[in-house]
Amino acid sequence: MLTVTIGLADTIMVSSCGEVAISSVALVDTFSILFIQLFAAFATGGAAVMSQYLGRKEEKMANQAARQLFYICLGLGILVPLLCIPMREKFITALYGNLEKELLSGCLTYFIFIFGYFPFLGIYNVIYAMYLSLGNTKITLKVSIIMNCTNILLNAVFIYHFNMGVAGAGLATFISWVEGATILLVLQRIQKNPLSLHSLHRIKIDTRMCRRIASISIPNAIENSMFNIGKILVQRIISTLGISAIASAAVLFNIGSIITIPGVGLSLASTTVIGRCVGAGKKDQARYYSYKLQKVGMVSMFITILFTYPFLHQIIGFYHLTEEASALTYHIIATTLLIFPLAWPSSFTIPNFIRAAGDAKFTMYVSVASMLIVRVGGAYLLSTVFHFGLMGVWLGMYSDWVCRTIFFVTRLRGNKWLEKSVI
Repeated sequence: MLTVTIGLADTIMVSSCGEVAISSVALVDTFSILFIQLFAAFATGGAAVMSQYLGRKEEKMANQAARQLFYICLGLGILVPLLCIPMREKFITALYGNLEKELLSGCLTYFIFIFGYFPFLGIYNVIYAMYLSLGNTKITLKVSIIMNCTNILLNAVFIYHFNMGVAGAGLATFISWVEGATILLVLQRIQKNPLSLHSLHRIKIDTRMCRRIASISIPNAIENSMFNIGKILVQRIISTLGISAIASAAVLFNIGSIITIPGVGLSLASTTVIGRCVGAGKKDQARYYSYKLQKVGMVSMFITILFTYPFLHQIIGFYHLTEEASALTYHIIATTLLIFPLAWPSSFTIPNFIRAAGDAKFTMYVSVASMLIVRVGGAYLLSTVFHFGLMGVWLGMYSDWVCRTIFFVTRLRGNKWLEKSVI
């Protein structure tokens, strides 16, 4: 929840600067998530490998996996900004077409700060994966609280006091991630844990261990990348519907990210739980906990929706949208809340169960195909060809969830996902 709040605070607080500012943040965030998910994919792969080694009581190999993950993520964190920041205008123009001058300027400014924190994001994800594998997420919870307080405080200073607009939101986010990564790096070095990152200066690449991490990370990275490319294509469709539609979509994605927090939390927990069970050779427990986590995810999301629905008007009001955009946002999110608890958990939490056991390729094939064919294709047909507008985009999204659910539930009920081996 707190990780989501960092982006949410940027959108809400910068909304006081107008719909152009909201749209600038939304367009860059849609593109940057493509790379953010790349780090998350490697962290997931590393956490699964470390969890399986810990399940086997092989702490030395788990530590080796942690060090290799650090080299991979830090390397990506440096390489991606070096390649993307100089090319940012070409990327944005290629993805979203010829934007209005003011909107393009806001995107280019925000881009620098968001991609600038990627080296620290890489470090943060590695150490988060280590604590996740150990089952100790209280540390990262406390660090997230500190990061959020810093982000909100600096947003207030930069946006409201110094009138920095989009640049202020970006700078506050950058500083928050630098702070979070630094704190975690210091904590893991001074604490005595079964997993640590000591002797990092003695760089030694273990290709065999890297392949083990990659066997989960690369299919997951491809899956996440293609999924987010699909989201970018959907955002491209939305960008043709006007500023109000772009701003409304940004708010819808923000509210949606809040509703899905229980499912995301359980998905992350499943990496440790399922990974430990599989590593210990207890496949019956892996299946038991996958069903249990799935049920808890659906119930917790339903409870979240019950508490959210009565306050939709107030929540949408935080974003300072125009009357037209506010009405459109309310109409779509009210419909989405009916679909969320039925289709979202099975389409997005079950893949994590399967992936934690080592069956990452199956989730990649299903997710990529469903995103490109059902979500993107459906969004284009319904919004552009059949003129449903922004609602057509969301109908395509619902169809994608249903499609994914059918394939993943069928896989979970079978045995193939428990027969894969990572270590």
